[in-house]
Amino acid sequence: MIKTFFIALTVAFAIQLDSAAAATSTVDSGAKPYLILGGLVAGLLFLSLGIMYLARGISRRQMAARSLQWPVTEGRILSASVKTEMRSDSEGSDMKVYLPEASYSYAVAGKVYQGNVIRFGIEQFGYGVVERAQKHIERYEAGAPVPVHYDPDDSAVAVLEPGESGGMRNLIAGSLFFLVGIFCAVFTVWIISLGTH
Repeated sequence: MIKTFFIALTVAFAIQLDSAAAATSTVDSGAKPYLILGGLVAGLLFLSLGIMYLARGISRRQMAARSLQWPVTEGRILSASVKTEMRSDSEGSDMKVYLPEASYSYAVAGKVYQGNVIRFGIEQFGYGVVERAQKHIERYEAGAPVPVHYDPDDSAVAVLEPGESGGMRNLIAGSLFFLVGIFCAVFTVWIISLGTH
């Protein structure tokens, strides 16, 4: 994600510098439509990504904050394990991410539910070291009772640990993508304002 951002930023700056070097007040008539189209597409793409990550981050933070006040009921762990996933790191290389996973049952007003969210955000970010993921999941032994925090407005939504993990990452990424989108929009308006030669 960070690598994509910096590549986009480099490309955007390169486009602007290239056009600025060609002329300070005019732009090649053949290149102008492509520069405008490229700026519009890049602007829309990065603004959309920015809005998506910001919306996700804000929604997660609000839900995590509410979960701190949710009522608690007793549940039971059905299964617990560490899942290994292959993901790309900031350099584009494959890396292993370790995700603690737990399935649990709980009852609210006589109705039985099943949940699998330990804490908001863990499934998105996980751990880079297997020992940390194992240490996190070892407290959830299959068959053991466990307090479950559930949403009073929707009892099917529950977590074992109120709060969130890595919530600021979505907000930071969203802000960065949004800024690149704004930059592309400003660049496009600037290109439109230039004369041609």
